[in-house]
Amino acid sequence: STIIQSKQPHHRPQREMYIAKYLGTLIAATLDGASENSSCRWETDQLIGCMIMAGLPESQSKECILCLLDGTENSRATTCEDFEAEGICENSEQCAEDICTDACMYEFRTWQECKLGEVGCGDICQDGVVEIA
Repeated sequence: STIIQSKQPHHRPQREMYIAKYLGTLIAATLDGASENSSCRWETDQLIGCMIMAGLPESQSKECILCLLDGTENSRATTCEDFEAEGICENSEQCAEDICTDACMYEFRTWQECKLGEVGCGDICQDGVVEIA
C-alpha cells in the first residue's frame, strides 16, 4: 500500500514542474469561473462573496485573486521551500492588503492556503493565518 500512496500525482506537481506555472493555471481556471471543479470551491466563493459585500468592483476582485501570483512571473521554484524563499508569502500578502481590503484578508488567507495546498505547498504561508486583525 505504501507504493500506491507515493504514486498520487494529483497532490504534488512533478519535480520538474514550476510551481508558479502550475498555480497560475489553477488561478486562471478560478478567474474563468471554472472553480466549481476545484477543491477550493468553498474558499473561492467565500472570498468572492466577501469582496462583493465589501463593494469591490469586479476588476478589483480579479486583481485580488491574482495577488497570489504577485512577483512569481520569473519563478523557477520546483520545491515548496524554494517557492517560499522567492517571497511568495510576503508578496501575495502585501498585494492582498493593498487590493483585497482589510475586510477580506481572512478570506484571502484561507483561500490562499487552499490554493497552495492544491499545488502541494499548503503549509508555507501559514504564519499570518491565525491573526484576523
